[in-house]
Amino acid sequence: MELFSNPTERAVIDFLVQALLKGGVLTALLLVVYRCLSRVSSAVRAAWCTTGSLAVLSVPVLTSLLPGWSLGPWTLPDGLLARPLAEGVAAGAPAAATILVAVWAAGVTVLLGRLVLHLGRIVAITDRGDDVAGEPLGGMARAIGRDMGLARRVRVILSEAVRVPCTWGIRRPVVLLPAAAAAWPRELQRAVLHHELAHVARGDWVGLLWLELVRVLHWPDPFAWLLRRAGRSAQEKACDDAAVRGGIPPVEYARHLLAVGRHVVGATSSVAALPMIRTGSLRDRVASVLEPGADRRPATMTRLLLTGVVIALLAAPVAVASPGWVCPAPDTAAPAALPHPRT
Repeated sequence: MELFSNPTERAVIDFLVQALLKGGVLTALLLVVYRCLSRVSSAVRAAWCTTGSLAVLSVPVLTSLLPGWSLGPWTLPDGLLARPLAEGVAAGAPAAATILVAVWAAGVTVLLGRLVLHLGRIVAITDRGDDVAGEPLGGMARAIGRDMGLARRVRVILSEAVRVPCTWGIRRPVVLLPAAAAAWPRELQRAVLHHELAHVARGDWVGLLWLELVRVLHWPDPFAWLLRRAGRSAQEKACDDAAVRGGIPPVEYARHLLAVGRHVVGATSSVAALPMIRTGSLRDRVASVLEPGADRRPATMTRLLLTGVVIALLAAPVAVASPGWVCPAPDTAAPAALPHPRT
């Protein structure tokens, strides 16, 4: 039985290849612009990465809905990409299309499975943890939340299974703190809660899921991994800036970051939560906090709308482009099958 041997199957593999290629082009464009935004506030850079990741995820939908335009008739040599993708199994050997789709699907399964497992672990830790709603730490969290304008109730959970403060959740957001946080100095508790509640106020967990899904679906593309790393770094720096805007002096906040960082050396962070400190990022975070004259402004609605418009202007041409070199036309993809001789 030959796979991808009829026009419908060829159209499916062609659509998949185009979606992956277009996603790679768009992530590369997003990263180029991100590099040009080095002097813009971290809040705007984080919005650029998370909104851009949503655009990457939307490329297949836009390709299906919007009218396309051809980039030209250029084709690759048949033996390199076009014919293997279009033919399927030939002469009893596995086709390149079969192998490519299987490898891609295996990678997606592994990364998506890891995300689900991490999410399940975070839910279990939350359920087994101690809610501090009636304790001073819970009262501090509510006061900081009110200052930030948070209308939602945020649960603050202490757990022995947590080594670094982190946040997760949409409708019922949760701040997970190490059990030892109950004995931390009040100033350190305040700095950590400012940072974590800023994630909730900014809706960063949704942005994390968008970034993670781009990495899952486009895992062969190194630009997808770079976009995820850039977005996460910008999210953390934006929350650092929010804590500084909240009245914590930069030097004091940098000391708090170092204090938290000492407890997470060698700790692995979950891909389903927003850890306050990640291994290898501490020096860059401290330097960003102490940078004089840095733009620490939040992302205003005007800036967010402008960011969305620019990303749409980048994404739309990529989505509607129809490269003629992904797969050959059905009538040139493979020679017609010879009729079987009569017996």
